[in-house]
Amino acid sequence: MRKSFRPDKSLRERNPGWQVPRWRAWFLVLVVAILLATGSLIRQGLESPVTFLAQPVLFVDYWFQAKQGTFWDYLSRQEALVAENASFRTEVDNLHTKLLAAEQTTAEYRELRQVLGRLANDQTGLIAKIVSSPSRSPYDTVLLDVGEDNAASRLAPGQLISINNILLGTVEAVFPRLSRGRLFSSPRQKLEINLGPEAIPVTIVGTGGGNFVASLPRTVTITPGDLASVPALGGWVVAQVGVVDNNPEEPFQTIYLKTPVNIFTLDWVIIHDF
Repeated sequence: MRKSFRPDKSLRERNPGWQVPRWRAWFLVLVVAILLATGSLIRQGLESPVTFLAQPVLFVDYWFQAKQGTFWDYLSRQEALVAENASFRTEVDNLHTKLLAAEQTTAEYRELRQVLGRLANDQTGLIAKIVSSPSRSPYDTVLLDVGEDNAASRLAPGQLISINNILLGTVEAVFPRLSRGRLFSSPRQKLEINLGPEAIPVTIVGTGGGNFVASLPRTVTITPGDLASVPALGGWVVAQVGVVDNNPEEPFQTIYLKTPVNIFTLDWVIIHDF
């Protein structure tokens, strides 16, 4: 008998467990397709929350690194600014010192020109700078910056010291680089002068600080502002009346005089002969 190779039963019939509903197969295909199509979207969706959660940490790290770099940069700039300010301060101090020196030199030059401009055409003398005024020297004495070795002309004791045609005193001692002068207003120093427009002869006595005192009878008229001149020294002015104390109960009046210039602010004088 001929046998047939055709199975008498289908695979589905012989293996009932392999039977898969058709709709499930199509559903599986659809799910795979959706996964393949939306994979990138899913990855992006996962990355967004992670990125969102990591932003504070990333920001803190960035801020710390930025602040750390900014802090060191700040310190570096501050050190540079401190050094630069110190350099500027030193330069300003140097310029200020030079400016003061220049102003002092200019003032001395102008004052010296004024002194020279007041000299008479026929007057000759040696200009000297006062290096120690009566405010720092006792008994109305002055130290001058000229002596035997650096004087441009002859310098000797007894020569007159004047300024602006006003006699101040005489040279008392001469040293190699300095000389000392004594003012007529030195305490207890006497000087014969003519006082006032009537040239009343009187003896004035120095009381220090550029001041003098004299005594005259009450009947003699003396007015504040009258000048005192020295006839023995060419009629040069030495003092000016400041106050007249005329007490009716006293037979004599007391006259207080002062040097017409401030001896404490003098910088330059002229040394000359009679």
